[in-house]
Amino acid sequence: MSKPKYQPINPETEIDRKGIVKLADTSLTRLDIVTKTKKYGFPDALRPGPLGIKIYSLNAVMAWLKENDLKNMKFSAEDRLPKTSVKQIENRTSATQLMRQLTIGIRPAKFDRTGQTITVHVEERNEIERPHPQLTRFSHSGVEHFAHIGVIF
Repeated sequence: MSKPKYQPINPETEIDRKGIVKLADTSLTRLDIVTKTKKYGFPDALRPGPLGIKIYSLNAVMAWLKENDLKNMKFSAEDRLPKTSVKQIENRTSATQLMRQLTIGIRPAKFDRTGQTITVHVEERNEIERPHPQLTRFSHSGVEHFAHIGVIF
């Protein structure tokens, strides 16, 4: 009977990625390359564990590590590239082709189309209420200012 998802790791029969790195005395990057590339024959994950980490069979990983020296493996440049960028490189247009498509310069392209001119008349609307002139008047004289607000010296 298989274990349900997200059950804790059984250290006697299962191992996670951090455990494999410690067991092989190598980096997580090397383990990523080996697990993501099928040509090295690394055993597949059994199930997702707690927090979505991948759980591997301890016996299968030990058998693979006995046959392969993960610490001293040599990887090609294609193996080290992310799998998404390999597809992008094949379909990518060159930078020179993109530069040719740009319109660079200070003079914009002339409008070369012809058509009819339509004149539209819009009714003028003045809905702004003018402020009271005595309240908005400004003077540098303090006497004039106080005369408007009712204070007399």
